[in-house]
Amino acid sequence: MDYNFDVVDGKVLITLRKRGAPMDKLVSELMILANSEWGRMLAEADIPAMYRAQSMGKVRMTTRPEPHIGLGVAQYAWATSPLRRATDFVNQRQLTAMIRGEKPQFEQGNAMLFALLRDFDATYSAYLGFQDKLEHFWCLRWFTQEGVSNITATFIKEDLVRIDGLPMRVRIPGLPELARGDRIQLSVIRIDELMAEIEFRFTGVVGHVEAASEEEEG
Repeated sequence: MDYNFDVVDGKVLITLRKRGAPMDKLVSELMILANSEWGRMLAEADIPAMYRAQSMGKVRMTTRPEPHIGLGVAQYAWATSPLRRATDFVNQRQLTAMIRGEKPQFEQGNAMLFALLRDFDATYSAYLGFQDKLEHFWCLRWFTQEGVSNITATFIKEDLVRIDGLPMRVRIPGLPELARGDRIQLSVIRIDELMAEIEFRFTGVVGHVEAASEEEEG
């Protein structure tokens, strides 16, 4: 799920961004199809590219085609958004060379391609980390603003839970044995906006929801 953040007259507003409209679904599926098929074409031409692969729940970058389990495709090369991702720009240049019958800029085993992949992966991870911290801070501000003392969350795994209605994941030490998708009640113990910290105490199980798979799109 995606959320919108707004500050209106000093008040933090966090709202769910509606998705799932027929047009959204169509665009998403077409991007997955294009990225998968273009990746297949490059693989069949023995031209390396920057692929996203997923196995055992982990997503990673690779220069060789490997399955993306979450999307259910044999290979997945980001290539549909060259204006916003460097990987897509590189992959489109590889595709253009293939279509024109020209020598690609990067051939198998090219050290520069590996360096670009490594640098992009590090930069992308840093971007996602910054985005998470930004959203985490505004969630803390929302908790303080609303004076929330109790809230529900959905258990993910181990001590990790997702706060219901917010783009916020936190770890709760000392949780009892729970099943993925269990909804639990939490009480707020402490909030420190300066240190970006919040502490909760588990108070009970309130229900269960089927855990939705988190797939990558675009």
